[in-house]
Amino acid sequence: MTLCTVYGDLLFFTDFLMDLTLLFAVERFGGFKTRPVFLVLAASCGGVYSLVSLTAAGVFLRLWYGKALFSLFMVWLAFPRLTLKQFFSAYLYFYVVGFVMAGAVLCLSWFFRRSGWFEASFSYTAMGLSAAAVAALALSRWGRGYVRRNLRFNEATEPVILWLNGKKTELTALFDTGNELRDPVTGLPVVIVEFDAVSSLLPPDFKASFLRFPEADRAFSALSASPLSPRLRLIPFSSIGRSNGMMLGLRPDKLCFPQRGKKEAKDVVICFYRGTMRTRMNCRCIVNPAILDMI
Repeated sequence: MTLCTVYGDLLFFTDFLMDLTLLFAVERFGGFKTRPVFLVLAASCGGVYSLVSLTAAGVFLRLWYGKALFSLFMVWLAFPRLTLKQFFSAYLYFYVVGFVMAGAVLCLSWFFRRSGWFEASFSYTAMGLSAAAVAALALSRWGRGYVRRNLRFNEATEPVILWLNGKKTELTALFDTGNELRDPVTGLPVVIVEFDAVSSLLPPDFKASFLRFPEADRAFSALSASPLSPRLRLIPFSSIGRSNGMMLGLRPDKLCFPQRGKKEAKDVVICFYRGTMRTRMNCRCIVNPAILDMI
């Protein structure tokens, strides 16, 4: 019988860091909203799980269904405010990112060993853990965009109903993965709307100030006394030939999706486009697909 010495504090700290990195990557990959304290709490429970699973009383936790149930609990702790649909998406991403991290450690172990794949093993060295962390963060940074571009849709259209200032209008919306604009302060996704398509929903003084000042920052200042001023936002954007542009944004009452069971999104920002959008099917607004993860 081979005896192994396990240092509990080192095991806890190692698993805590890996679980925290994993959950952070899931948050970024799925675009979920949570608080850092929830991620730390869930990662701490993951560290405790590693210690308890080594004891005689933790036999259940080492079985596959024990692991599946505990990972459900961890995801719930990390993202307690998700809808049921979002929760199961986060649970799926938890394993996708986890398998990528494990694969990175295994590949690095094989790369630096003078052996084949069958003799490779998981190495909990600083290099192995660093490889797992880099793989998770890289997936959260670039993988989400790849999935949206290739596994969901590139462009799709459907009607949406925009409620603003107690009034509503129906628009044909283009869901475009190229629109990844977000409010830099709140992180809310942005919908770009033709100003002429929603001008009837706005007060006359708002329309006059907006049309008077083409520069977004000047229009923002001119509207500081408007009843809608608490909802105003300035959204930076980049485009061809312009790297530091600004658009005037506004928090609407809500955005409704009739073809999706009349689901609603309230945590969004609309930005006003002064021209006419040259899109197919006469679309008059461009929606950030991240909004679909919120409904």
